[in-house]
Amino acid sequence: MNEEETLTIPELQPVHCKCCFKKTDANDQFCQRCGFPLKGSEEEQKIFIYRRGFKEIELKNLQKKIKSAGTTLYVLAAYFFLFGLGFFFINHDNTSSAVLIANGVVAIIFLLLGYWSMTKPVAAIVSGMLLFIIDQLIPVFDDPSRIFQGLLIKIIIIGYLIKGLQSAFEAEKIRKQHNI
Repeated sequence: MNEEETLTIPELQPVHCKCCFKKTDANDQFCQRCGFPLKGSEEEQKIFIYRRGFKEIELKNLQKKIKSAGTTLYVLAAYFFLFGLGFFFINHDNTSSAVLIANGVVAIIFLLLGYWSMTKPVAAIVSGMLLFIIDQLIPVFDDPSRIFQGLLIKIIIIGYLIKGLQSAFEAEKIRKQHNI
């Protein structure tokens, strides 16, 4: 080599990740953002993209299950609030104000449980179910025949809570499978 010929090192051009399209350094083995194997075989790259897509679908499914469980609690909050209002306006006795206040408190508790269900769906639904059962059993001590009043509605609500509990269990299963 003579002096005029200089050794030039080719500049490495940045590479775009095929999975998340982030610019990466040409020397990187894996994408810093998503972990895509930039220098992996075509088979490894396909497997990575497949697994990532599957995980995204499972995460969307998880969100649906959690939302379903929370919706159960929000519906019960509305039920108790509306029942209290209806009782208050239909009955004009001394107990109607107490029933309105008690149902308002229960409705607020169900709203809080609905909010809590975003992070702990199973615990929130189980708490809601216990709250509903206790709320239905307390008046029975005063008048045992009240257990049969509104029995169809009680059965529907229990069924709805069980459906919410199933959604919460499925959400927990998905979380455990993906270490979320």
